[in-house]
Amino acid sequence: MALLKASTTAHPTLFGSVLGRPSSKLGFTGTSIGSREGLLAVGFAFDVNAGTKPDAPLWMQRCGMGWVFRLCSEPRRLLGRYAYYNTMFLWLLLKNGWKGMLWGASKQG
Repeated sequence: MALLKASTTAHPTLFGSVLGRPSSKLGFTGTSIGSREGLLAVGFAFDVNAGTKPDAPLWMQRCGMGWVFRLCSEPRRLLGRYAYYNTMFLWLLLKNGWKGMLWGASKQG
């Protein structure tokens, strides 16, 4: 927390979190850092740049399928996360779409 305190007094415009999990952003909510637009959780990017984990082949990256490569590389760690968050995203997308929120239908009544 000393780093968080020092970063708060320094007023950074960009702050990177290297915890590498969905909860990495949660530690910054309610702080002046969490209220900034430049908060990044970039754990996997550092692993790739450090050479500790391979990145997806270029053709998969170009197709937007890098997540499939990661899922196949670390299924035990990522399967539950991807299944939960992707299902939740699709459910909210469909739910809000049926209400007309996605396709710009005006509210009647």
